[in-house]
Amino acid sequence: EIMRYLITFSYNGSKFHGFQRQKNVDNVQSELENALKRVFKEDILIKGAGRTDAGVHAYAQKCHFDLNREIEPTKIVSALNAQLSKYIYVIDCTQVKDDFHARFSVKEKTYLYKINLGKYDTIREDYTMHLKTKVDLLKMTQASKCVVGIHDFSSFVTGRYLIHI
Repeated sequence: EIMRYLITFSYNGSKFHGFQRQKNVDNVQSELENALKRVFKEDILIKGAGRTDAGVHAYAQKCHFDLNREIEPTKIVSALNAQLSKYIYVIDCTQVKDDFHARFSVKEKTYLYKINLGKYDTIREDYTMHLKTKVDLLKMTQASKCVVGIHDFSSFVTGRYLIHI
């Protein structure tokens, strides 16, 4: 019997060329799939809730995968973390129904943008965007109110997503 598992994981995107599997570059999807292969001795494909570009980090990304056996989810967390680089960390694993899909069953996504308006900081270089020009925070705050609400971005993606801002 096929069992479906959902994992929650974080990663430091500055170490990868994005989430999606690509040849000849480090990416999160391939690293997770390679770790699953080392643990379970078989090829296992993951389906992510979404993709990130090169340099983009994730605090609680989700993906699902199928196994042909039932395993305690906490053991999957430990086994994967033992196989992954220090730049990816599995936070949680749960067994889900076989019709669950990490991408199409998503109910909410949160995006966090960090902008450094002060002096350049080498320590934060990989984690913030540094703006060298003056920014009018009052105008930015006023403009942000124009996008508050529920928005349908289905024309931009496969499937249907309503985004709450």
